[in-house]
Amino acid sequence: MRGHLFAIAAASCSLTASALLTGCGGGQAVTTESASPPSRATPAERTAEPETEPESTPTEDFRAEVDVRKVLLTRGDLAEFRFDDPPVPERTGSAARTPASCGPVENVRLLTLDPKPGAAAVRLVTGIAGDATGTVTTVALASYDRTGAQQIMADLRTAVAGCADGYRAGTLRFTSVSKEKPLGVADEEVSYALLGQDTHPASYTVIRVGSTVALFSTTTKTGTDGVVPIPTPVVYQQYMKLQAALGGGDTGPSA
Repeated sequence: MRGHLFAIAAASCSLTASALLTGCGGGQAVTTESASPPSRATPAERTAEPETEPESTPTEDFRAEVDVRKVLLTRGDLAEFRFDDPPVPERTGSAARTPASCGPVENVRLLTLDPKPGAAAVRLVTGIAGDATGTVTTVALASYDRTGAQQIMADLRTAVAGCADGYRAGTLRFTSVSKEKPLGVADEEVSYALLGQDTHPASYTVIRVGSTVALFSTTTKTGTDGVVPIPTPVVYQQYMKLQAALGGGDTGPSA
């Protein structure tokens, strides 16, 4: 085992919005102390705001449909969860994906989407009470134009369908990519579980709300509980915040 792997950071890519915007290579496990999941917070810590905003600067001339920095889940949205900024592990060079057609799955794991978003924001959400206690969920929002957002979803849907037997990313070997039952929210949704050697099992849900893509990935602090579902309150609350920012109207056909 190469060290403690955290949420969807089972690689050396930074779990920050800059990773989404600039991309980074990966394939090596995170071993830095800063990549460890947050420990259970004291009552005082639970009420503290994240020290910095996990946000990005929109690319030049990009006009987002919603401001992902303002609609990202944050303290006060869900009482049974703690909200933190993501850690910043070390980076290494890029890693080849074999087969290459599984690249979109690996891109989601590393938060290095292709095409790159115009703006992005990331938050870590830890279950501190109720059924979700001990879960760690990464929530990332990425802004595109409508065509770019639809391309992300189409490419990911194709990759999940074609990579059931897993893939390699550098030295990492992922043994299966299995479709999961969708939650039935948003315009489009892709849900799956990812298993691999020397990595924690993780559940993924990626949704499109208008021209915004929201990514959710859940594991546990220990990684010994098998695949655990993404806490539905996290997905629903983020979806509702996106819908509210869009005025609550229809954003496209449901997939």
